Amino acid sequence: MHERLKGHELKSGRVYWQRTDLPSRFDTAGRFTQRAEAVAVQPPASPARQQLEADLVAAYVATLPHRYLREHPIGELRADVYEPTIRRIVEAKAAADVVTVAHAWAQAAAYRYTANTSALDDRTTVESIAVLLPVAPTGTARGFLEHVAADCFEVELIYPHGETFRHEQLT
Repeated sequence: MHERLKGHELKSGRVYWQRTDLPSRFDTAGRFTQRAEAVAVQPPASPARQQLEADLVAAYVATLPHRYLREHPIGELRADVYEPTIRRIVEAKAAADVVTVAHAWAQAAAYRYTANTSALDDRTTVESIAVLLPVAPTGTARGFLEHVAADCFEVELIYPHGETFRHEQLT
């Protein structure tokens, strides 16, 4: 190798390490926040939003200590996640704006209604609903969920927080 390089000039440069705005692979919340911002401008049925929802559900169910069912059929409908141990339906969305949050709540409520009206006994009823979002909703979106929870029935808000998911029971 020395013979080959002898007489040739080699260029080298300095390498500087700098902090980037990219979240680490352990920062679940940071990764979902960044992706949610990127897909927020896309239409609700876009492939990027659907993929974000699928990834959000996969990350969430990976943290569950109990049994769950994905794409759980309820009549003609399909809930994103059903947790039979605690009888909860979880509806995931790729954004946290007020319209998307309202849509998630309405879907979960419709799933609960459908499941409970067709239930054969108390063991198959759905007791609670939850909305799974890539970031914590703020402003009008959070106010909407709090209003619905106060007027109708409890709703659980689930969103990434650090390496895991935060659960907020809204009543």
